[in-house]
Amino acid sequence: MALLIYEVRNTFGDIQAYALAVKPDEISCAGVRQQQDKLFYVSPFIGMVMRYHFRVSPPASDVKLRILETDAKALCSPRPSTAAAAP
Repeated sequence: MALLIYEVRNTFGDIQAYALAVKPDEISCAGVRQQQDKLFYVSPFIGMVMRYHFRVSPPASDVKLRILETDAKALCSPRPSTAAAAP
């Protein structure tokens, strides 16, 4: 069984997670489409009696992930000059 977890954030920084099991009729060549009743206050401009419609598209054939670890001290130190000297 597969499931997707959607995180919805509100204007106050709170998070509501919706974990939805993926049903066979929710899968197509266009991706996964799911629905969920709204259970979480998001904004004074959006009513509570609503329904979310989620869509997750399939990834491209070449999926690449790059994770960099950066030292916080390195971010604050001056960067070396990259200007080239004129010949």
